[in-house]
Amino acid sequence: MQFATIHPITARPDLPVITDEEAAVLARTTVNLFRAWGLADSEARVLLGGMAQRTWARWKAGDIGRIDRDLRARMAILMGIQKALR
Repeated sequence: MQFATIHPITARPDLPVITDEEAAVLARTTVNLFRAWGLADSEARVLLGGMAQRTWARWKAGDIGRIDRDLRARMAILMGIQKALR
């Protein structure tokens, strides 16, 4: 029996890199998008991967901290959904 080789997740050159500046813009836009969608804080936090309540409160107040790769990708996908809905 032969098993598939599993490679660690590394940077993928075929996917665009979201810079820190772009991630900050995505975060601010995501807050505004969720307001427009009328999402409850709990719904917004679930869509952002289970973000802590305190972190979400800081984001809504404009205090955006470090954003990891998964969260950057989630926000980019949400922007794509919004674009498709429009």
